[in-house]
Amino acid sequence: MSTSLSCQIQLTIMGYDWGPSLRLIDLIFDERLKFDNIQIDQMDALIKKQLQITPVIIEKLESYPGTLRLTLQVHPTNSHLSPLIYDPKTKLHRFTSQFEAIISLNQPIETSIGTVDCLKVDEHQSQTYPNLSEIETGYYRFNHSHQLAYAIYDPKPIRPIPLIIWLHGAGEGGNDPNVVLLGNPSFRLKESPIQAAFGSAFVLYPQSPTFWMDDGYGKYTLKGSSFYAKALFGLIDNIVQKTPWIDRDRILIGGNSNGGFMTIRMLLDHPGYFAGAFPICEAFADRWLQETDRNSLKKESIWFNVSNDDNVVDPRLFTLATYESLAKDPEADIHLTLYEKVIDPSGLFQDAHKNPYRYGGHASWIPVLAGLSTARINNQEVSLFSWLASKKRTN
Repeated sequence: MSTSLSCQIQLTIMGYDWGPSLRLIDLIFDERLKFDNIQIDQMDALIKKQLQITPVIIEKLESYPGTLRLTLQVHPTNSHLSPLIYDPKTKLHRFTSQFEAIISLNQPIETSIGTVDCLKVDEHQSQTYPNLSEIETGYYRFNHSHQLAYAIYDPKPIRPIPLIIWLHGAGEGGNDPNVVLLGNPSFRLKESPIQAAFGSAFVLYPQSPTFWMDDGYGKYTLKGSSFYAKALFGLIDNIVQKTPWIDRDRILIGGNSNGGFMTIRMLLDHPGYFAGAFPICEAFADRWLQETDRNSLKKESIWFNVSNDDNVVDPRLFTLATYESLAKDPEADIHLTLYEKVIDPSGLFQDAHKNPYRYGGHASWIPVLAGLSTARINNQEVSLFSWLASKKRTN
């Protein structure tokens, strides 16, 4: 006797180098229900994102009492699996509320209550984001004029630990700091092995309402200023002051693109405050630096990261020009990791020609957050995060 089954759907969305992707679809039935030798080709899966419906590839199908789990095939080019959308009006990414799975049977399945040939799926689908576990979010208001959203990872240790500040790129602004953690894989700062390099570290993820390079009129700065510079430092200081287990001598700052720009801006505005900095594909034009600025930056500990094929922010006019001018001083603690290109660090993804997948050259934050930033220092190969872990403010 054929019958239909009611179920609920839970979507598990994971963070990857290119952003978030739907990885698991759990069909949740009565917990007593069991399945008999169900196969992938008995099921079809579609994803509806906004108004677009796209078929997906089921990589694996597992059955447990009361649950069917579909593991989907993910890839950097599968944008239909991402709940993030780009808003052309704001030029920001945001999570869409119109994201759901459509599951159907194309063959009957055998269960402990008989043959089932139809699924009745609950309209409400829950979502879970494992990479956002242990994250707290909040808002900081500065002088009644600016409000910055932020996220923190606080391991609540029994001893003082360093603070890592991550500043996002241009597309991750807004009022939802989860976009900061998943839009690029900055969630890895709260996970091993980066946490292991520090023993433990507090992580702060500030979010600009628009973008860090905003001149106050919604335009990109033409001289290196930022509308949010004072508000950002106010947030940093607020977090430091109310968190007694943050080591005040081990405050570290870094970020990508716009966030790399803001890293340089913070170093210039607050000399000696940060123990170390790691700007990535930074967008602070070398021509904006005065001689006094260069002299100030030479006193900081900075590790630049960029890919030679970056076609968004020209390394020759930004990162490389600044690095070369600062590194001339033999006493300066200035370092560089220069990638020739950005290749999938996991080794799991290929392009259409079966070659290792290559990201756009601007995405040099991918190998950095994968722990692949190294440099030769004092005749030894040193990793970025072990170097940052060793930094301590001396003044």
